[in-house]
Amino acid sequence: RRRLRSSSPLPWSRWQRGAERGALRRDGRYRRAGELTESTISMAAAKVPSLLGSVTWVVGGVGIVGRGIAGALLRAGSIVIVNSRFPGRLEALNEDLGYPENLVSVHGTMLPGGAAETLEKAMQRTGNRLDHVVAHSAVRWWANHAGDESSTLAAQGGGSSGLRLLSFEPSEFISHATQLASLHYTAAHSLLPRMTGSPNRPSYTFVTGGGGALHTAWGPRSAIGQVNAHAVWGLSAALRCEVSESNWPVRVSELRVGLRLNRPASERAIDPRETPLSNDIGEIVAGIAAAAPTTHEANELYTVSDSDEVQKMKQRFPVATIGYSVYFRPE
Repeated sequence: RRRLRSSSPLPWSRWQRGAERGALRRDGRYRRAGELTESTISMAAAKVPSLLGSVTWVVGGVGIVGRGIAGALLRAGSIVIVNSRFPGRLEALNEDLGYPENLVSVHGTMLPGGAAETLEKAMQRTGNRLDHVVAHSAVRWWANHAGDESSTLAAQGGGSSGLRLLSFEPSEFISHATQLASLHYTAAHSLLPRMTGSPNRPSYTFVTGGGGALHTAWGPRSAIGQVNAHAVWGLSAALRCEVSESNWPVRVSELRVGLRLNRPASERAIDPRETPLSNDIGEIVAGIAAAAPTTHEANELYTVSDSDEVQKMKQRFPVATIGYSVYFRPE
């Protein structure tokens, strides 16, 4: 595998200038991804919001859905931070996206005990700036090898061959049942205070999956994974309520996805989608972050359960496609 680019920090002014130009230059070796087009210029003329020059952290940014979210944020003009405990997943994300210059890959976890170190690594590389957070709570949390902390749920008894809920000893239940909630509480506790000084109105958006039956068309789900999913729903609801009742400048929202991902070829042939669902999810959350919402629109729960609802959300929260520059990678 190719090695990741150097993690040496860049001064914030250089990050910002690069984002404003649409391309960072390093030793004259670069190429562009997403050149400005007539449609992009038209969107700008219509004052479609963008994330140009902002910094967004994607918690749970590796894997299929995380890649779609990170890619959409980059195309909207944001510098994107993604962390993972697994260096190979960070390398795969960089490769899949074409080695974006505005992708900040941080080797580290947001679980308790490691979040502070991960936060400092990232903030050193962005000049202590953070405008938005997208907290992806494993839309595909039952999938094996998802690549982030949520994937360990499968190893703890997930899937159709996993342990039944009452197979856990009471002393084991608390650690297994609160893993995702603990991760996302730690992320919110660490990241929200860093966002209050943003010149824009910052946003914190949870992206969660449906929590229906254990065995559905989505695939087998573990009982303990379902407990985790609902715990994150509760965390999101509590934060939205507290922010609504306070003077915090941060908008807290949740996008709950009830559609199926990674469908078999036969199903895709019968019901094709214009774009992959992971890309649509990314475009929606980028639009939520870029929007200047009214009080009514802030701190809300949004649900998408079919393709029509996906399109309505994209129309409600449009975002400009600016494109992003990538490192030149000669073969």
